[in-house]
Amino acid sequence: MLNRSEYVHGAGSDFGVPVSEIKYACDIGTTMLSEYIGILDRLGVIMEGDPDDFNGNEGFVFRKTPSGWLVVEDLKEFTKKSDVTLTQLLVELRFDLMD
Repeated sequence: MLNRSEYVHGAGSDFGVPVSEIKYACDIGTTMLSEYIGILDRLGVIMEGDPDDFNGNEGFVFRKTPSGWLVVEDLKEFTKKSDVTLTQLLVELRFDLMD
């Protein structure tokens, strides 16, 4: 989701992704997607976005931390400026690459 997120002016974030793109990219059905979205929502990572930000469609935006930090913006910016990928940081948990 983070890899495909784009700037959307969302209330809780500036980065979001439409549900249709998540389903396509992950090749999963509505039931499985709902389960994953539910987990990320309960953990405070994402929230439902404004349909106006997604051309009238359903989408999700990334939440800021309680202190107001938009982590996803910094992660995306870091990976653009380095040879490190989001997969290395978020899937492989290679935080040492941020040193």
